[in-house]
Amino acid sequence: MLCYDSLFGRYFKSNINVIRKAEWTLNRRLINEMYVPLNDFYDEVGLPPTRMGDELGWNVDHEIRFSFSSILTENDQTCLVVDFDICPRYDFRNLH
Repeated sequence: MLCYDSLFGRYFKSNINVIRKAEWTLNRRLINEMYVPLNDFYDEVGLPPTRMGDELGWNVDHEIRFSFSSILTENDQTCLVVDFDICPRYDFRNLH
C-alpha cells in the first residue's frame, strides 16, 4: 500500500507488517550496537537514504516506536502515514 514518511515527506510502497518488522529489527540492533541511524530504517523499508539519515538517529535511551494514521492523497488514494513516537535526533551517538 502507499505509505508516507512524515519526517521527510516521502511516499513509498510498503505495509504495516514490514514497518513493524523494521521497528523490531532496529530495536534489536539498538540493544547490540547502542545506536541506530535513521537511514537504517529507510533501508529496512526500501527507501533510499537521505543526507540527514546518517546525522539523525536513535540510541538505547529510548525504544523506537512508530505510530500510524491515514490520509487521502490528492488522487483520493488511502495512504498510511508513518510517524515516529520519538523523533530521531542529532546527538544519537552520544550516550548519556
